Amino acid sequence: NGFCKLARIYKLRNAKKYSADTDFYMNSLRKLPSKIVISLYDDPTRTIYKFRLSDLVNIIENSLGNTNDFFSDTIFPKNPYTNVEFTTAQLYTIYFKVKKSRYTMPTLFHMFYLHNFKIDKFAQYNECYIREHSIKNFINTASDQDKHYYIKEMLIAYKHCMRGINIHPDFPIPKLIAAFSKYLRYYLIELFSLNPDLRHSSKCLLSKLLMRF
Repeated sequence: NGFCKLARIYKLRNAKKYSADTDFYMNSLRKLPSKIVISLYDDPTRTIYKFRLSDLVNIIENSLGNTNDFFSDTIFPKNPYTNVEFTTAQLYTIYFKVKKSRYTMPTLFHMFYLHNFKIDKFAQYNECYIREHSIKNFINTASDQDKHYYIKEMLIAYKHCMRGINIHPDFPIPKLIAAFSKYLRYYLIELFSLNPDLRHSSKCLLSKLLMRF
């Protein structure tokens, strides 16, 4: 163990430092507190990569929560500079750095840790969490075209709650999305959530909200 530690110290001292010195929003890493900056050593390239901790967390969560039409299609998290999967040691380093920081530990990353960073086991036992993440991610990042599609489906499914309201086919899409996007989350939960109690409560709440609308 002592020799392994000595070898690692030697490697770190002689490692190259990757030229990028900003986060993904072009903010200088030097100006950020050390608590939210993390360095990862890549052994094959003998290079140290520096990241803003939140950037890495987003990469990991989006990879683990990747879906295809709301069905789980998880991807093993990769280093964005090399497109190579993070090693188990690197993932442990990131996990404990997040745990010591003020960030709230993301659910998917924590469950990945509990399964010893085995992607197959994680996907097998956490479909419910992945589905909830995909719904939340859709609300935040989906295109107007995709949102418009599900809003139209929602209005058809709940037309009994909106008697007397007819939406013209040429009604401006941005205004339609602005009016109904706050209800879309409940509709998607009703359609895609694997939690039966959550589906039922979302359906009841959505009916009340649309009747009030």
